Amino acid sequence: MRNVVTHIKDRLQESETLQQQAQNNSLTQFSASPDLHSEFKGAVIGAMESHTDLGAQILNNSELSQKLMGELVPITYEALKASA
Repeated sequence: MRNVVTHIKDRLQESETLQQQAQNNSLTQFSASPDLHSEFKGAVIGAMESHTDLGAQILNNSELSQKLMGELVPITYEALKASA
């Protein structure tokens, strides 16, 4: 699970859109961004190539997906803010 989380976090941090939003918004605003949700789905789909079963569980279980997002959003936000 840790590898999947790290993979998704890395993909989120590579997003230029999220980098810009983290620099220009509060954590609350960043968390509400529709771009964040689409980037998250893209990152999970990308992780599925390496971790097919776990990725499918995340995409098919909204509770698990929300829990993972809850863990990743603050971490991603802080890393993007620090990288500027």
